Amino acid sequence: MHDSLGDRDFRIVFNSCSVGMAIATMGGSFIDCNAAFTQLSSYTKQELKAMTIFNITSRDDLQGAFDMMSKLI
Repeated sequence: MHDSLGDRDFRIVFNSCSVGMAIATMGGSFIDCNAAFTQLSSYTKQELKAMTIFNITSRDDLQGAFDMMSKLI
């Protein structure tokens, strides 16, 4: 049995999930998001691709977001 999801399977799960999810670069630029994320953020997918995660993070939460990104790097 093959345990890993293929790209097609991943896309199906990602796009049909009711939880808002987005994929971003380490610099915070949005690459993709699902429909639930666009509803949650109130931005279209095209609008999000022109933004970074830091544009939609509240000022109060920015330091925590930067700290989290630093840990990932």
